[in-house]
Amino acid sequence: MRSSVALFALVALLGFAAAGASAMPAHKFHHRPVHHNGDADTAAYPLIEITLYMESLCPDCQALIAGDLWNVWNSSISSIMNLTLVPYGNAKESQSGSTWEFTCQHGMYECVGNVLETCAINLLQNSTVWFPFIHCLEGTSAPNAAGPACAAKLGINFDPIDACMTSAQGNAMEHEMALKTAALVPAHTYVPWVTLNGAHCVPCENGHLKQAICGAYTGPKPADC
Repeated sequence: MRSSVALFALVALLGFAAAGASAMPAHKFHHRPVHHNGDADTAAYPLIEITLYMESLCPDCQALIAGDLWNVWNSSISSIMNLTLVPYGNAKESQSGSTWEFTCQHGMYECVGNVLETCAINLLQNSTVWFPFIHCLEGTSAPNAAGPACAAKLGINFDPIDACMTSAQGNAMEHEMALKTAALVPAHTYVPWVTLNGAHCVPCENGHLKQAICGAYTGPKPADC
């Protein structure tokens, strides 16, 4: 019996890995630029962890993604940071049987957009792939419906993401985003809510993301600092 259970678990794991891999772009057009920092060895210094707690139809979240965050991402500063996005924001969840039902601040379409972005993050895995995709989504008036067009633009196979959005797997992934948001200390009171190395960073939300990252980094500063 143990061997049968182990075999089933292995098959399930391989199936999940294949689903994630099939969502990856056939051509990696949109990668984070590689910026060299002279002869300095930055590998010995801890990267700055930037986490954005957001929701898909929040205008201020969209402005931050399109503005400061995108600008930093496309500069040499990206070489000293790790980026995490948590698409949930001010949503609420309730359990219904084995699944979760979500109610979002800006309505049903925001919930759809949140799950879309959550599925993309989990399936695409690499932020150099999923962040340009989410940047594309958030640059439209309807992120919940922009998935196919943004995926085509970036060379991403949208089919696994589309399937994830209405699956038990996608529902569980969005529940994980709810748990991450609920675990914030202090609790968030608005979005966008940004943490730097786990601590709430108000300057990061108000036009000083670059300065906050550069100031916190303990290694040699990249050129764009």
